Amino acid sequence: MHIKTLEAVAIAAALTPARLAGLRFPVDPDAGPMPATRLRHYLHASAARLLIVPAVSPPTRRDVEELARTYDTDVLIALASRDSVDDITFAVMLAGNDPVYTSGLSLFLGAGAPSHFVPPEPGSTAFALLPVGLRGCECAPWDSELDRRAGLADGRALLSGIFAGGTM
Repeated sequence: MHIKTLEAVAIAAALTPARLAGLRFPVDPDAGPMPATRLRHYLHASAARLLIVPAVSPPTRRDVEELARTYDTDVLIALASRDSVDDITFAVMLAGNDPVYTSGLSLFLGAGAPSHFVPPEPGSTAFALLPVGLRGCECAPWDSELDRRAGLADGRALLSGIFAGGTM
């Protein structure tokens, strides 16, 4: 798949969960120039304290940490690196004194938040995307393995539509 097409898929994959969560990306007319960081393509949902980064190759953890520190925000990365919907993954960095970075996450739909980002291992931490930003979940966003598979299938179906050139 052409690199520009993958970039478009990454942007759409990043914006779709943001749209589901009702995030806004207002333009601040008083803002100065963008801070000088190695990552240059991102959206800032300031009210949610979240940066959304579409990518076609995985950014380094160091670059993500730099971006999170510069804005004092959490970061959500949508990675579309190959020409298959199964290869669209997400990564999350929760800012703080000891940043939490988790990659290889899948989109999960259908629980108490507009969307979740879940790891392949059911017992690991999932992340909910809410209008107020990203939150780590103490409990899994599903009640049973059947619910888990259904939520992952719904997320995959949404991303498949994006990958095929559709819209939400």
